[in-house]
Parts: sequence; structure tokens; C-alpha cells
Amino acid sequence: MANRTMYDSVTVANLPVQPGALYAGYVNGNWPNFIQISQQFRKSRVVSIAVQANADAQVLDVEAGDATASQAPAWVTRQRTLGRKRPTIYTSRSNFGTVIAAFNAAKVALPDFWIADWTGAAHSVPGAVAVQFASNDKYDTSCITDAHWPDAKPTVIHRVIHAPKKVVKKAAHVVKKVVKKVVHKPAPKPAKKP
Repeated sequence: MANRTMYDSVTVANLPVQPGALYAGYVNGNWPNFIQISQQFRKSRVVSIAVQANADAQVLDVEAGDATASQAPAWVTRQRTLGRKRPTIYTSRSNFGTVIAAFNAAKVALPDFWIADWTGAAHSVPGAVAVQFASNDKYDTSCITDAHWPDAKPTVIHRVIHAPKKVVKKAAHVVKKVVKKVVHKPAPKPAKKP
């Protein structure tokens, strides 16, 4: 599937009309326009963006003046608890590592990422489902590189941790000893009646 295009703007009238495009709008902050964009583009998928971590949406905007990297893990956890399948963090490419570090420190599984990387041409960023690649005085343009975002569950990638053979052998020995004690432990004798 080819990349899809998504537009966002603080002014709804500035958004281009493009069949098949997605649109994004804010649920809070200085320009809460999500409902207006949803009404303007009824046949399009409109993605909701929260600029503060106390609001619920598909995307949390993590950049200067908006939500912080340290707020992102709790926000994602709340969205998942509310049943949102693919909560997403919007941040700049330069802030991407800081946001990932916040998730790792909080021991929260990484969400999807929408990365701002204004090169002027559609492209992908490793680890991101969408890239905002252009901005002008009217609207921003993003390419969505994940064929299913924001609606379908992503493919789960299982991480395998490889331990040294010595550690595996010792762990197997300990497990074997514990099982042996449990299995071969004699049954308690019944208490004598007085």
C-alpha cells in the first residue's frame, strides 16, 4: 500500500480538500478544532490530537509549550486503559530519543510515533508510523507510512532475550531441584486422634 497523506492546521479553512487524505485536529489548547474538522471532512478519517496530557485523544503532542516527554508514558497507559488500540506520540525527530528514554525509564511499552522531520519531501523515519515532512503558513503535510494507522492493531514484534549458556544451565538446574523437592516431598502424616 502506498503512503497516505494527512493534513493538519490551526485554521480549518486552510486545509486542502483531497479525497482519500486524513486530517488531524486538536481537542484542546489554543486551537481546539477537531470537531470542526470532523464536520468539514465527514467522509475522511480525522485524527484527534491533545496538546496537554490531561486530555484524551489518538495523539499526544510532545513539544515545547505542549505535553512533556515525562508525561507521555502515563498518558499512553491511560489511553490503553480506555481501550484506544494505538495511542500515538507526536514529537520532533530531535526529541524522539528523549521521548523513547522516558518510556524506557517508566517501563511502559512504546506507542506509535508521528515524527516531525521537515525535509520538504515525503519519507519514512525508522520507528515512526507517520512523518510530518512539510509545513507552510496554511497547513502541515504528513505521510503515513503504516498501512493501518491509526485504526488497526500493529504487528506485534516479540523481543527475545538471549542469556549466556552458563546462566541458562544454572537456571535449569535450580528449577530441576525445586521440581524434585515438590514432586518427591512426602505427604504429611495425618494427625493422631487423642
